[in-house]
Amino acid sequence: EHLAPGTSVRRRLEISNTTHSVVDVLVYPAGASVQRGEFAFASGHDRNQLSSWTTVSRDTLRLAPGGTAFETVTIEVPKEGSRGEQYAVVWAQVSAPAPATGGITVVNRVGIRMYVSVGPGGAPPASFTIGPLAAQRSPSGDPLVVATIRNSGRRTLDISGSLTLSGGPGGLRAGPVPVTLGMPLAPGASE
Repeated sequence: EHLAPGTSVRRRLEISNTTHSVVDVLVYPAGASVQRGEFAFASGHDRNQLSSWTTVSRDTLRLAPGGTAFETVTIEVPKEGSRGEQYAVVWAQVSAPAPATGGITVVNRVGIRMYVSVGPGGAPPASFTIGPLAAQRSPSGDPLVVATIRNSGRRTLDISGSLTLSGGPGGLRAGPVPVTLGMPLAPGASE
């Protein structure tokens, strides 16, 4: 998503109860970041700038077994909102009641990542480069084709595609082989 300062956007999420029991689902935004090539979630309910701009229509949902509900998420960027990439997550969380005698409370949550660029005009350009391909073997001896991908744009990227090799000796071909980068690639980062 790209938003100019002083604007807002609404999105709908579907939350499903795949259990055989009635559940109370806590829904809330929390902070996140991209660190060393990994999307990292803030601890618990810790907030950051983007999550502080984010609200949900209901913070608690009661869902019947197999039931679903739609939740509206609103992001309102203030006029003085910081420009650049912002990250957060919207969590749907269920937990068991705390044991009366103490002990461990089990908490399960699933989240939707949020990538929002903030600034005037249209979305900043997304661009990446693929370095030279090199043939290698994995530690177990499997053949690999390795290349470095660099995010040369100004948006975080989730990169996937396919690799086809052709024109080998005797007309040898391979692929297409699906390729997915293991993690989000922040602007200026490479993997």
